[in-house]
Amino acid sequence: MKVTERIKKEHEEVKELFEQFEKRPTMKLVKQIKDILDPHHYAEEETVFPKVAAETEQKAELVRNLIAEHEAIELLFNDIFEMKVSDDMFESKVYVLQEVVEHHTKEEENVFFEHAKEVYSDAELTKATQAFDQAKEEFSPSPDEG
Repeated sequence: MKVTERIKKEHEEVKELFEQFEKRPTMKLVKQIKDILDPHHYAEEETVFPKVAAETEQKAELVRNLIAEHEAIELLFNDIFEMKVSDDMFESKVYVLQEVVEHHTKEEENVFFEHAKEVYSDAELTKATQAFDQAKEEFSPSPDEG
């Protein structure tokens, strides 16, 4: 499996969790989404982003934007985890999170993947999956995220 396919598979898992949230808003679902996205984002930044960013300034700009979106997503999670499900803004904040994540995944799948295909051979994309999975295993949340 190519790393781009692995990334897309995880995007689909997150999308499915957001769909479940729409039917039944719970903090548990938000936590499950975060538990997928945190190591996912870390692995992207450690494995596939650097080689693409090193290719051209245009690609570097795209990668900087994707990393900034990772940071924005993290800030939204921080806001949400300071709330209770019963708070007036809880569901609204999660829907904003969903919109940001959906925009981000579309940008990765429609723009970043094309750049990655220019930089990586098919064999390298397949080999990068192992590095991506390893980085996810090495990821550990910061102490305050326990």
